[in-house]
This record gives sequence, C-alpha cells and structure tokens, in this order.
Amino acid sequence: MNILILTAKFGMGHVSVSEAIREEILLTYPHATIHVVDVIAYLFPHLNKWIYGGFNFMVTKCAFIYNMFNKITARYSHMPFKTIMTHKIEQMLKMYEANFIITTCPVCPQYISTYKEMKQDDIPLYTYITDIMVHEEWIASQTDFYFVGAEKTKLDLLQKGVSASKIKVCGIPVKQCFKGPSQEKKDKRLAKREVLIMGGGLGLISSPDHFLKQLSRREDIKLTMITGHNTKLCSRVKKSFRVLKLLALPIMLQII
Repeated sequence: MNILILTAKFGMGHVSVSEAIREEILLTYPHATIHVVDVIAYLFPHLNKWIYGGFNFMVTKCAFIYNMFNKITARYSHMPFKTIMTHKIEQMLKMYEANFIITTCPVCPQYISTYKEMKQDDIPLYTYITDIMVHEEWIASQTDFYFVGAEKTKLDLLQKGVSASKIKVCGIPVKQCFKGPSQEKKDKRLAKREVLIMGGGLGLISSPDHFLKQLSRREDIKLTMITGHNTKLCSRVKKSFRVLKLLALPIMLQII
C-alpha cells in the first residue's frame, strides 16, 4: 500500500500533523509505504522559497492585510495554471505509485481535486483539516472524506454544503511521543506543574510580557516557551525573564 501525504510549510503545523498521521498509519499498517511531500516545493521548485518567504512576511509583519486577503480569496476558489499543475500532479502520483492521497494543507485539496476532474481519476482523496475555522480552500468537490478537529469545524463544513456522511470529528493528530508519558516524566510533574507556551513554527506570540510576568511569580510551575523561527522574541524574553527555560526550536521535536 502506497500512501501519499501532501502538505506545505505555511507554518509548521501542517507538517507536524502529516508526520503524526504517518506514525499512526504505520502502527496499524507497518508494511505501508508512506511519503510526506511538500506540495509547494514539488510544484514550484524554483519559487517555493519566495512563496514561503512572502507568507512568513505577511503573517508576521502585515497580519491585517493577510487576514483581508484571506477573506477575499474565500469568495473566489480557483486554481491558477491548471493544465501545468495537473500534469505535474500526474507525474508525482506515478512517481510515488500512490494508492490514495491524504492532504493536510488547504491548498492541496484544490490541486488534487482539479487533477481528478481533468484526468477522470478516481484516486481516493482524504483531507485532514488542521484549522478550527474552515476556509473555503479546504473544500474541494472531489474530496472523498474530511477529518476535522472539533464539532465546530464539522458544523462549518455542513453549513458550506458538505455532506455529514463525509465528515468525521477525530481531533488534531499528534505524534506518538505525546501519548502515554513515562513514569519518570509523571513523577517530575508531581513536583512542579509544567506550562508550555507555543507560538508555532513562526513564533507568533503577541505581547507575552504581561502574562509572563504573572506566571514567573509562581514558584510551583516551570515555564517553557517555544518561539520557533522567531529568534528576536526568544532573545528579548530571555533577557527580560532569565528565570524561564526558553527553547527556540525551528521544528517541534524536543518538546516532550
């Protein structure tokens, strides 16, 4: 069984979910061949750094404009360069010999759905929606099934015309290392409560100083902040709150 998981690095959440799904599948089907592919890097090999750089700039420096752009694009669901993209997707599916596709990023269902329509291919397409609010980009006519993190997400899909028979509420997939902590870690947590503050891969934590001051006064807790790629935030908070244990991790592998 060959499974293709398509994701993108718009933040690190989509990639983390993809790896979690991969781990979960391998527990049940240890002989499955699973490929996690960055669809933006594959489709746009010479432009993906510019695409991701532009996204990172918008969400960190121009959040208001980014949010407005999101609202506008929600009204117009379309895929540019259909013919070229469809040809590339066809090549990708042949290369990985995929039996079915899982997507974890909103742009992916649109590309695969368009491919299925144009090529009359009935390859199964499953989408894990990693957001709580559903942007229209998540919804594609050729998606066979949606996995969502919350009942609210399911209601959003229903209101947008998706059949209830195509939706399952399953939570957001997490890696196996988050499940079943060891006895050593349980014992440590009895002594001090551990508070983990996360801003995702881009370290988007708005005005943390106030709540950090409050938390740092507590003797019964240990604070850890994950700042991702936001090295400026990490340096600033380290200087202001030397009592904190701060981790600046570009990927979230060392949290547990």
